[in-house]
Amino acid sequence: MTITIETITHAPFNANSYIIHKQGSTDAFLVDCGRDCRAIKQYLNTNNLEYEDVLHTHAFIECLEGQPTLRETDDLIAHMSPMDEFWLAHLDTQAIVLSVETVPQAFVDQQVLHDDVLTCAGLDVHVIETPGISPGSITYYVPEANAAFVGDVIRDGGLGPLDLPYTSAKNLRDSIEQRLLTLPEDTMLYPSRGPAMVVSQLKNLAVPA
Repeated sequence: MTITIETITHAPFNANSYIIHKQGSTDAFLVDCGRDCRAIKQYLNTNNLEYEDVLHTHAFIECLEGQPTLRETDDLIAHMSPMDEFWLAHLDTQAIVLSVETVPQAFVDQQVLHDDVLTCAGLDVHVIETPGISPGSITYYVPEANAAFVGDVIRDGGLGPLDLPYTSAKNLRDSIEQRLLTLPEDTMLYPSRGPAMVVSQLKNLAVPA
């Protein structure tokens, strides 16, 4: 069965949102939700898709700034690690620091924890805690699609930023070595920014000590 992973990239951060669905099914789910909800809705409408679940990899503003807009018209369930919910109280601060417009408040409807298995659009989605870039960074692994959505663990072909509050090089290294590198080597890793890479390419990235 063919599984489609549609990437929608949003200005001003070039942040990726993903729409995942099986061929022949009308059900889909989202991973992260950038600012341009029009592009997301257009793809869903063009392909006669419905969704309910929005899986947030972490709570940086570029990954969830479209969620409040989607809530205006859609019944959705937003999933996130409880370890990143504190960022939701600081969305205005994130916007000021990044010199972008503020966004309405985003919410978490269902917390996710390591080793949880969600069922989204008929697919099993395994929750893998991968902290380092943020305390509650989550990777969503979909075995049937041979895909893992890793947030900012990788970014633009390299590692995500380690110069932000609450980052940890040690935690990032452990997440890569103990969690991501244990996935099948041909698993595609889809980041919040930049192109996808295969698990085997992670070995070429140097993680700071």
